[in-house]
Amino acid sequence: MLIIYAYKNCSTCRNAINWLKRHELDYEVRPIRETPPTEQEIKNALDTNQGNIRKLFNTSGADYR
Repeated sequence: MLIIYAYKNCSTCRNAINWLKRHELDYEVRPIRETPPTEQEIKNALDTNQGNIRKLFNTSGADYR
């Protein structure tokens, strides 16, 4: 099952979740502030994305900075 770490006020997160719903894909939403990903989950995601952190996080957002 796909795990989506989302911020409730993020339009990109909402759009991604709506896309998953439309395509009837199984997923679990986890609020990123309350339940952040573990260090190992971040490492796995970075490995999948060739180390490109911008694909994982909004690096221009205040929370990231």
